[in-house]
Amino acid sequence: MKKILQIGPSVSKAKGGMATVIKELTESSLLSQTYAIDEYPSFADGPFLYRLFYSMWSFIRFHWIYQGYDIFHIHMASKGSTFRKGYYIKFLKKHKRKVVLHVHGSTYKDFYENLSEKQREKAYSIWAACDKVLVLSDNWYDYFTQIFPNAKIVIVENGVDVETYEAANTGRFHENQLLFLGRLGHRKGAYDLIEAMSLAVKERPDLHLFMAGDGELNEIKRVISQKGLDNHIECLGWVSATERLELLKKVGILVLPSYNEGLPMAILEAMAAGKVIISTTVGAIPEVVKSENGILLEPGDILGLTKALIKASQVSNWSEQAVAVNPQLIREFYSKEQMHNKIKAIYDILLTEAKE
Repeated sequence: MKKILQIGPSVSKAKGGMATVIKELTESSLLSQTYAIDEYPSFADGPFLYRLFYSMWSFIRFHWIYQGYDIFHIHMASKGSTFRKGYYIKFLKKHKRKVVLHVHGSTYKDFYENLSEKQREKAYSIWAACDKVLVLSDNWYDYFTQIFPNAKIVIVENGVDVETYEAANTGRFHENQLLFLGRLGHRKGAYDLIEAMSLAVKERPDLHLFMAGDGELNEIKRVISQKGLDNHIECLGWVSATERLELLKKVGILVLPSYNEGLPMAILEAMAAGKVIISTTVGAIPEVVKSENGILLEPGDILGLTKALIKASQVSNWSEQAVAVNPQLIREFYSKEQMHNKIKAIYDILLTEAKE
């Protein structure tokens, strides 16, 4: 059986979407029928010095273990992640190994456009060296094929475990219960949402918002209290996968008013659970959320967000349609099975090429 090594943030010592994707690929029942898949942690959350030494030691140790694998599936985001993974890619291509680069990170476009010319050349060489580069959406494909024309780019959308999240669909629309799921801070629009809630509760005093995620927890709590919203907004901090499912059972609406995104797992999970979506016209979100299954706004449109909270929290033919349509869309286009089948096809092609 051929062996695949997933390289990226530690599943046990890092938070976020990349770690989730790595865990699901490593444990995939579909992929494991053909491939033996292991995870190799190249990064862990923590203080700066801890992260630095963890990353350095991981790369050194990698030289001792890489020979047992046939394909290296490297998960990369923006900033330091790009250049750290560049060392792995350069080493592997020097030793004529097959490399799949899987690009995550909602701010990658902004990151690239702020690089110096020398840094752009380095990023270009990283992308061009890989045997396949996986991006999350049509939007990203169009952008990256322009700036990295020699890279072998293909689209592989994020996928969710449909059965797991359909279990959070209680069949009842909890119209006044809202959920924010993501890093607490400006980029995800957390402060905009608090401001919009302060306006929306004047018309809908029964609205209740759960805010779940890591980030600027203390500052978020301070702003909530400052605006007198302690009875309307519950700030939970980071939640586990089990706790996330329980929250999805309690709510009817997911709100993610982000300024930058790729294809957020939170939106796909909430859609699979039959929730109405309120989000923004950034990244690949407009490819998934349309007028029939959610509401999209421009980032920073607080008045529009206020109106969206009020509209979405009313039982109507539109909300009932969104609740019914969203699980169907996920099952058809964004399931874990769809994603893993696409990745298996890529592995198969690369191994066929290696034999030639």
